[in-house]
Amino acid sequence: GEMGRYPLIYQSIKLTLGYYNRVDNMENTSFVNAALCEQKKLNLPWFRNIEPLLKLDPMYSIDHVSAYNTYASKRKMNQFHQKSFYNQSSIVINHEISNLQILEPEPSKKFHLSIIMKQLQDHFKCCWEFEKSKSPKLEYYHSIKSTFGKEPYLDTVKNHLHRYSAARLRISAHDLEIERGRYHNLPREERICKWCASNSSTNVVENEVHALSDCGRHSKPRTKLIKDLGDSAKSSTDLPLTASPNQDKNHDTTLPPNSIIPNIMILLSPLIQKQNNTPDYLTNHHLPELTTIKTKDLTDIQKDHHKSLLKRRAYIFNSICAFIHSCIY
Repeated sequence: GEMGRYPLIYQSIKLTLGYYNRVDNMENTSFVNAALCEQKKLNLPWFRNIEPLLKLDPMYSIDHVSAYNTYASKRKMNQFHQKSFYNQSSIVINHEISNLQILEPEPSKKFHLSIIMKQLQDHFKCCWEFEKSKSPKLEYYHSIKSTFGKEPYLDTVKNHLHRYSAARLRISAHDLEIERGRYHNLPREERICKWCASNSSTNVVENEVHALSDCGRHSKPRTKLIKDLGDSAKSSTDLPLTASPNQDKNHDTTLPPNSIIPNIMILLSPLIQKQNNTPDYLTNHHLPELTTIKTKDLTDIQKDHHKSLLKRRAYIFNSICAFIHSCIY
């Protein structure tokens, strides 16, 4: 989920179905096509195993007449041709009507690879969401990760240890007591922060929120993060990329110090759904057009704005990941 990647078997399925489609469309004189026809006729294991995948596209199972009508829904028969056809065939129809039999068209056996892959991917995302929501180990991850997709900090933060530490904390692969206690089957309420117990005589569960927000052991790096982002994490333009030259270019978007720690994961991840009207100053560096827009299509002021937001994003991501690294090591 953190990388936004699907299982490798999905790539194998895509290649297999693509191969099947190529062979199925070969000429009947081809030996390979003849072998595939034999597979279908005898219902041999290879074809039997991939047919359920083919059926993920509804087009595969419907009759070929309906399939044709679906493909050619925008085509209309010439009005003159229609009249001519009906006039010529009406005599035959009236003469042979008693001899007609009701025939069921054969299945179309046509499919779209893109539809099948989307069905598989949607199913995987549903399973991912379900497992994430039910797993006690992933309770924190479920609270901060609402959408399947790659997190941009993985590309933006160049320090490997800082990036690695942020990923470990997010997926609860760390050494905090909330995780270590699980190895010894300790109740969650007994997974106490040892530093707070010995230094402030308080019994607090050492989970991710405690380590980031409250634990006195990390007060110095926390104070540094608040100062760095509160004083220096400014974007010279808090304007859309379509801003006009007449708009205020020096709009101050300093992060309020008291909003940094409670919203640290919102600052790090754009994939968290906005809740309770999240202020724009917490999310404006997550604009999707930062990585998709073509800078050659921008004006000079828009290019400056684009660079400013990219710089702001890199600064925020690197500062937060450095802070997380100090909290779990």
